[in-house]
Amino acid sequence: MKSTILSLSFVLFSMSISAHALEACPVDFDQDYLEKVSELASKAGSCYEASQIVSACALGASGDVVTVGAAIDRCAKDIPAMSRKDQNTFSYLNAKCNAKYDKMEGTMYRSMAAFCHLSVSELFVDLLSTEE
Repeated sequence: MKSTILSLSFVLFSMSISAHALEACPVDFDQDYLEKVSELASKAGSCYEASQIVSACALGASGDVVTVGAAIDRCAKDIPAMSRKDQNTFSYLNAKCNAKYDKMEGTMYRSMAAFCHLSVSELFVDLLSTEE
């Protein structure tokens, strides 16, 4: 009984997070939702703008892999050329994202892994960008 109540509480909590995120999302939820969010993230003015868009529109499920992937591609444009050491660190941190979530089942873990990869991209924009 405890596990059922705990599971139900988690589901309701997850749904409230997704519903709250969708309130701030600039895209209406319809059959082309993922494509529209991805396109908006791709056209964002910066990595951080793309990140804010996909965060606001997050579903907490595997569909986030598509939208976050578009944000990561946008962030790649803001990351200056990396040294071999930077590239190795970037790869290492992304591998840590994979390792953390690969053995976990459920679509929410795919979303978490995607956002972990986005965090790595944002970090490298911060670390390597020469703009103030």
